[in-house]
Amino acid sequence: LTQLADRAGVTLPDVRRQDEAEQRETDALYTALQNAADYFNRILTYSPAGAAALRYLTERGINEESVKDFHLGMAPSGWEGLKHHLSDLGHSEEQLLAAGLIIPRDDSNKAGDSGGGPTAQIAHHLFTEVLSGADLLIDLHTSGQDYDMPFLAGYQADTITADSLAKQAASAIGAEFLWRHPGRTEGRSVSVVDQAIYVECPGGGPVSAASVDAYVTGVRRVLAMMDMIAEAPPEPATAPIGVTGGGDLDRDMISVRHEGQFLTDLAGGAKVEAGQLLGTVVATGGQLLEEIRAPGDAWVMAIKRRPPVVRDDLVVCLATADD
Repeated sequence: LTQLADRAGVTLPDVRRQDEAEQRETDALYTALQNAADYFNRILTYSPAGAAALRYLTERGINEESVKDFHLGMAPSGWEGLKHHLSDLGHSEEQLLAAGLIIPRDDSNKAGDSGGGPTAQIAHHLFTEVLSGADLLIDLHTSGQDYDMPFLAGYQADTITADSLAKQAASAIGAEFLWRHPGRTEGRSVSVVDQAIYVECPGGGPVSAASVDAYVTGVRRVLAMMDMIAEAPPEPATAPIGVTGGGDLDRDMISVRHEGQFLTDLAGGAKVEAGQLLGTVVATGGQLLEEIRAPGDAWVMAIKRRPPVVRDDLVVCLATADD
């Protein structure tokens, strides 16, 4: 190109320094992408968490050679595993954002956005057409397949003495635990409207008839309390255990620092004391890698059911007595 420019009498700008800087940035992004692919591949092929996925691939006719040739991988549970791994390798957060490997997490607008993507639009219409006109939101859940949780009803209030329709409704459900969340934590369904409760029950996956009956009875108590039905079910036989804490299962949980198998003898609803062993992480060969202990007296509100874990997986959520 330089020779052609000389023949034509054209002066080329010196872009070598600029090109070199851009090339270094591009190389760094490609390296980050390759390291990410290697990370996911190792999770699939070598970690306990990937064993079930490998069995599934084998059942679908995808053999080990194909996994190797196409560099297949698996994303583990948790939000921060890849970010921490790549940060340990020297990649900056700016590089990871530029490569599209992480995105900024923005929970500032749970009411949705009419001009946003499909999820944001659905959230916007649910909020404007349904939730914004409701006197009370009752959000029914199960604990899912990842965690064991007790039968609980949660609501938001800054203090235990604060009375509200949400607190009355949560109490009327008749759950084993009444979980108060101070403040309006972004990212929770109960943060979208002023008066809202949510309910969790054990047994994610298969749901017992007893849990269904408890939900139906609890909701009917709330409806009777609000004079929406005439006949109320009997009051609960025992008062709920009052607890308080954050309760966001994406954030307010204890995480592990090692990859391996998370083992525990505890179940959701267990009462623990400060320093009590909540669980351990062991290597595939049985070596103890980590002990997870309670930072204070508390109740176990959620605990991981499936043993395979990788670094930064969330395993235990605790709540303290709401005295």
